[in-house]
Amino acid sequence: MEFEALYSLLPNWSILGSYAYTDTKVRRDPENPFFEGLRMQFVPLHKVALFTKYEVREGVLNGLNLRGGFVHFSERYLNTRDLVNDANNRIRLPSEWILEAGVGYGRQIGKTWWNFDISVKNLTDENFVGGYGAGDFVAPYWAPPREWRFTLSANF
Repeated sequence: MEFEALYSLLPNWSILGSYAYTDTKVRRDPENPFFEGLRMQFVPLHKVALFTKYEVREGVLNGLNLRGGFVHFSERYLNTRDLVNDANNRIRLPSEWILEAGVGYGRQIGKTWWNFDISVKNLTDENFVGGYGAGDFVAPYWAPPREWRFTLSANF
């Protein structure tokens, strides 16, 4: 179940919020019956996100925008198979708060619209485990540390 809402507090200030409830279970796993009935790995039961954006539309700073927000994941699990010891393991991954922020500036010069943007993901440089893959192959990895992104674009 998932909900998402976008609300404009002012004509130039918006808030986007979302909530997801995902109650997944491993129904059948003939190779690893230990995992049957357990929550699927890397899937949080709850995910909450809240982002806001403020755009300056007048005056000297016309074209400037400021953004910020967070994503929160409830605890997740990693189901592993230890082939050496022929054992199954279940590792609890703690809940995470991931903060993001950004600033951008757009201006039309001649017939071309220029945008410059700086954004930061994982603002607090949290260490957390992510996962990718599907089915029997889901591999854990350390999610990227603080990530800076600089973008310059032109629309003509």
